[in-house]
Amino acid sequence: MLTIPLSTLFKFLPELTNGAIAPIPFLDRMSWVFILLLLVMAGLTLADSDSRKNPKGLTIDTRLFRVTPGFAIASVLICGILAGLYTVFW
Repeated sequence: MLTIPLSTLFKFLPELTNGAIAPIPFLDRMSWVFILLLLVMAGLTLADSDSRKNPKGLTIDTRLFRVTPGFAIASVLICGILAGLYTVFW
């Protein structure tokens, strides 16, 4: 609910401050709105004491994030190839 108001505020901020602040490009404005919304969501979550006792909450097991050695080796190999290609062709 805050996305559009924050984006509008940042769009018209130079006019509201009589030009004291330079106009903010669109992608930069969206980055700032995203960061502010992340902070608002994190603050709301941390402020809600009942959220830790929610019976519908998910329990995440660390085994879900383990990868096989073959996957890890292939990932490093692909990243190395991409880094080499960027180095050569950039």
